[in-house]
Amino acid sequence: MVGMVRFLRQRLPIQDRLMKMKIVKNCFSGREMIETIIQHLDCGRKKAVEIGKELARKHFIHHVFRENDFEDGNHYYRFLEHDPTIPKCYNFRDYTNDDEPRPAYLVGQRLTKIMSAILEAYASNDRRHLDYTCIASSEEFRRYVNLVQYLQRVDVFALSTDEKTAFFLNLYNAMVVHAVIRVGHPAGAIDRKVFFNDFQYVVGGYAYSLSAIKNGILRNNRRQPYSLTKPFSGGDKRLEVAIQNVNPLIHFGICDGTPSSPTIRFFSAKGIEAELRYAAREFFHDGGVEVDLEKRTVHLARIIKWYSIDFGQKKRSSSGS
Repeated sequence: MVGMVRFLRQRLPIQDRLMKMKIVKNCFSGREMIETIIQHLDCGRKKAVEIGKELARKHFIHHVFRENDFEDGNHYYRFLEHDPTIPKCYNFRDYTNDDEPRPAYLVGQRLTKIMSAILEAYASNDRRHLDYTCIASSEEFRRYVNLVQYLQRVDVFALSTDEKTAFFLNLYNAMVVHAVIRVGHPAGAIDRKVFFNDFQYVVGGYAYSLSAIKNGILRNNRRQPYSLTKPFSGGDKRLEVAIQNVNPLIHFGICDGTPSSPTIRFFSAKGIEAELRYAAREFFHDGGVEVDLEKRTVHLARIIKWYSIDFGQKKRSSSGS
């Protein structure tokens, strides 16, 4: 398959086309690819179409507007690296990883192992503080940066709900570490936009920001607090990845790299529920809830107020600290 991809990159008439009154760059038609494959392999059209569909399933190519997987005809497609959103992703290095896609859960397990080693070596005992300078120059981080290139074409659709929850929680927390190293801690509104919306990875052929992972996947496409729009619009393929039943405990497993956010940690798919419950207990034990006996008032951390809809609250019954 890798040899076929490299051959097609060289032989296809990749050029800018006019579609829907727009100039679409670096694309080719399904028919052009089918005919190129037939000439190269001396095979029938049906076989060539099957190869095209497999290339699309493995995220080597995709429809320019993501409207279909692959069809013979005049629909236009392009290679993943030619999607204008992909070169902006921080796990993309001027080229895509052309290896056969690895199972998402295996890449996720390897990511967790490397990040756990980073925490052990460069985090304070309470994991509240990380030495980002040392992490950036470490061998562990170099291996991490190499590993996340394999996320480009993993099949996240094949993950179970627990696997998906652990995978995206761990990816979020790892991306936060990477984002702090590359763009720094967000200091204001503009910095927060860059940090949470513009810092992206390509995962399974699609670009994911921190906000997209948190609000689009883990929160089933719910609006970020004080936002008017949802992360994914109707028809976005990433909606199929979103976890349907929101587990409010995810908020105790998400670390934004700020002093008030939960402690950074990484999760296993098999123990995800118990591990999230433990994270919640630790969060509340460390100041996430305060009880004023004199005023008979319970003060909850702002995270409960901001994401009250996830906790099943339509009205705030206690004050946020």
